[in-house]
Amino acid sequence: MVEGPELDDFMDAHELAGQVSEIRTPGFKQSTRKGIQKLAGIVEDSRDFDDPYRLAAFLLIETINRHAFNDGNHRTAWIVAKKVLRRNNEEMRVEEIKSFDEIEKDLKSELKFKDVDHVANWIRTGDFE
Repeated sequence: MVEGPELDDFMDAHELAGQVSEIRTPGFKQSTRKGIQKLAGIVEDSRDFDDPYRLAAFLLIETINRHAFNDGNHRTAWIVAKKVLRRNNEEMRVEEIKSFDEIEKDLKSELKFKDVDHVANWIRTGDFE
């Protein structure tokens, strides 16, 4: 079993995302209660993963799809996924071969069409094939 995220990881990541780039509309998309529920659901659903790359992929997909925050969901998802990989002594290999601008483009255009296994492979290798 791999060590997954906690709710505070998402909150800290979102704050960091706002420090490194502009968040146009801070806060949760709906109410704070609903935003926290969405994030708590991601935390709960992430508990059964036994592969850190599949977990990181799940976190990227679900944080973006559940859209808990008004803005910065992609950046928050990326930061949380990186943190969880580091916590499990792994790294995002995609960062070794792509700039963050290329990664962000992939997150916004390609990610929504991929499943957990494809995204895990992308994180591990940098290739979306």
